Amino acid sequence: HLRGDPDKPIVTGCVYNGKNKPPYELPEHKTKSVFRSDSHKSSGFNELTFEDATDNEKIYLHAEKDHELHIENNRAKRVDRNQSESVGNNKSIEVGNNHHEVIGGNMTVMVGPNKLQSAVTSAFKKFTSAIGDMTSKLGLPDALNMGEGNLIIGVAKNKAETVMVSSTEVVGAGKAVTVGGGYQTVVGGVFNQSIGIGAFEEVGHNKSVVVGKVFEVTVGKSKLVMSEDGVINLKGVKVTIEGDESVTVKGGRIDLN
Repeated sequence: HLRGDPDKPIVTGCVYNGKNKPPYELPEHKTKSVFRSDSHKSSGFNELTFEDATDNEKIYLHAEKDHELHIENNRAKRVDRNQSESVGNNKSIEVGNNHHEVIGGNMTVMVGPNKLQSAVTSAFKKFTSAIGDMTSKLGLPDALNMGEGNLIIGVAKNKAETVMVSSTEVVGAGKAVTVGGGYQTVVGGVFNQSIGIGAFEEVGHNKSVVVGKVFEVTVGKSKLVMSEDGVINLKGVKVTIEGDESVTVKGGRIDLN
């Protein structure tokens, strides 16, 4: 009102300018509040949008090129339902101190070709099939069944693991290892193996055992000892040697007690 006179209202407005159209079509997007800035001499833009439609509320942030976030102290983020993240190229994470993750259910990690669609390759499929066959032969639970608390890691090519001090693995039920080619184990010190019930070993062709000092096998009261000086000692309560065709004994001197 002019000078506060209610009989002299003042109405202001602006003339329509076709170069400054609303960012979204109206009235279809009437519930949006948009803050958009156009890039200088190009068609790009930065945008912050608030969608206030009931049951469809959303905040949208668009960076035409880069987005940087710097927090001087702490940051907390909480997602009540689901979260998805997609990175088109590379991703790196640097943690100055400790990193702690808690997975309530399953966790799957895929390492493979550059294209995300090819993450599960034929090599990984063969790997999972071999594991499934092995667990079936051993009568173990299905190792690939996506049950509670499972972790599956698939590597399409190579995997290297280095532990500078000690490594401990505890498996509560069964464990199966399938190797398509060669398998090698190198132990610099002592190798101990303890089997609670039984052990079975099958070699398709040849097997060689080389022992530097003493080779000893003990079964109850029976004992076989082979030493590096060529002395072989076979001891038992009762020893039976049986040959279907013949038995040959050769020696410089043969003593029979």
